[in-house]
Amino acid sequence: FFRSCTTMATMVTVRRALGHRQVRLITLGWLGFVGENLVMSQNRELIITKFGDDVYHGVYNTLSTVACGCIAYGFLKGRNRGPRIRFDGVGLGARCAGFVFMGTGLGLASQMFPRIRSPVVADTTSQESAAPARFRCPMDFRPVEAPADGVYGVVHITRHPMLWSMGLTGLGLAAVSTYATNAAMWSMPIVMTVIGGAHQDYRFRRGIGNVLTPEVDAKTSHIPFLALAKGAASSTALLQEMKWENLGCAFALAGFKVLRV
Repeated sequence: FFRSCTTMATMVTVRRALGHRQVRLITLGWLGFVGENLVMSQNRELIITKFGDDVYHGVYNTLSTVACGCIAYGFLKGRNRGPRIRFDGVGLGARCAGFVFMGTGLGLASQMFPRIRSPVVADTTSQESAAPARFRCPMDFRPVEAPADGVYGVVHITRHPMLWSMGLTGLGLAAVSTYATNAAMWSMPIVMTVIGGAHQDYRFRRGIGNVLTPEVDAKTSHIPFLALAKGAASSTALLQEMKWENLGCAFALAGFKVLRV
């Protein structure tokens, strides 16, 4: 009986959410954005050959602007308003899921920035004192010697770290959302991540737009951690190349966010 009541309540909540104007705008905007990117990029050469480069980019930019406009309008009008998807607060399970997803997403993004380091370091070169302190920039801007194939750092985890950063961070925010508009806004980027990344791989394997060589394809993966789980990616190299200080800051930020909701 209680299970049936829960199921009925969930169905009513979903129906109310999908019937809300701002939720529909956000959802259709994201689906339109994904769809037009797929269609336009897949048929790029054909459209340019028939209609020219200016027409192609004009249509592409117009469709993207309309889709992003729907998303932005729906979210700005409906943020923290409308149908609620939970009434008794954010539970522990949702907070844990939000922390893991958001921390992983922010962690992937953090590896794109210079390494964070302590601004104070002991100066062992000074003759005046055994170990006087000296100050340095808290960001290490020294260039990284990445291999020629580009497989370095978080690329061992996924070929598309920024796409997955967006998708997983969004999932984390959706997991702790109270309103349907917020949940729709933050859960839809994962659709773009999965479909867009797979489509990019499809094109690059055929040399369209860029190149995904068989060697790089074999030792990396679109889905995070899949190549590592298969033993194709180097976990040793990942552990050595990871910017652990950046990762710690990313998970600290994720923890701060989920504790505040």
